[in-house]
Amino acid sequence: MNSAHVMLVDLSELRVALVAEGGSLSLPKLVGDGPDPVDLLAAVGDGALAGDAASGRAPWHTRLTPLIVLARLAQVVDEADGAKTTRELYLCEPGPARSLAALADGWWAATDADLPELPEPLNSALRSTLSILAHGEADGEPWPFFNLPGAGVAIADILTAVPAAAAVATMPDGSGIDRPTDLRQVRGWCLSSVWQNDEVVLKLTHPNWQGEPAVTDLLGRSQPEHVERLIAGGSFTAPGHRPTPWLLQRRI
Repeated sequence: MNSAHVMLVDLSELRVALVAEGGSLSLPKLVGDGPDPVDLLAAVGDGALAGDAASGRAPWHTRLTPLIVLARLAQVVDEADGAKTTRELYLCEPGPARSLAALADGWWAATDADLPELPEPLNSALRSTLSILAHGEADGEPWPFFNLPGAGVAIADILTAVPAAAAVATMPDGSGIDRPTDLRQVRGWCLSSVWQNDEVVLKLTHPNWQGEPAVTDLLGRSQPEHVERLIAGGSFTAPGHRPTPWLLQRRI
């Protein structure tokens, strides 16, 4: 059993969606009954997730699909009575043409005094994220664009702009129809974001690592028995953010 809270942001008003859970409003929560960690369940609603029957409403993930998991921002591990419970917070965005209004039972903004009922590390991450969206930085250090809502569209722009990439990789289009080329995120954190389909892997790295695509390409050419060669690579600049290196290569 795996569980994780998710944060979906209304960019126009810098607020997050809340759902009724246990008689109070809280961030939406994923509960996975399958063997995979929750962060691998990028396309929500595939039968491996459980809803909150106590809320009296349809599970939130049936009201908003698909969902793109972008980055894990905080993790809290509780150990009581010999049992370990892990609660995580993921920054997420809905697929194209999906409305947060279909999901939310309420809203919370950084200017509100009352926080959702979450552990303090999760609430701190929530406040920090809305600050980043409003001002472009946290603790004086800009975050890579792939840590923020809207990154899915930016990644799609990267792929469609490069013919070699467009031939083998696409982002989910929100239709609910799985395509062989659709990428699925397998890891997202502050230093990188990794996506894959059955054929290729897309990696976006921290702006401090500008040379990673070139170094990986060199290794692929000189040591092809150990490193797959690049299909495409480059650097992407989002408004207000430093250039972010990316590379696309065949899966080993």
